[in-house]
Amino acid sequence: MNSSVVILTDTTQLAAANALLSECGWGADNFRAELSADGAAPVTHLGLHAMAQPDFVTRLTAALDAEPELAASLRVSLRSENDRWGHFNSVVATANLIRVEPDLPD
Repeated sequence: MNSSVVILTDTTQLAAANALLSECGWGADNFRAELSADGAAPVTHLGLHAMAQPDFVTRLTAALDAEPELAASLRVSLRSENDRWGHFNSVVATANLIRVEPDLPD
């Protein structure tokens, strides 16, 4: 069964977080959701949400165990559900963050 994966990182750890996920089999640019404490710029954190197969979850868990300093700086949540948006929004709210909405031209 696939798992819902949510990972939040602060911007200072972005390169290390992307490298870790790349080692696990994902690409090099994974974080798309811009976040901050008040929902306004500057962005302080980035997040991702996805469905992952069990083998990826196993690789991710092992990679996090091997990098305890990085693991401590990330907020990682795995659930066996398929409500990705609900899961993502719950983790973001628990971290006291708000999504920064992009400025759209008029």
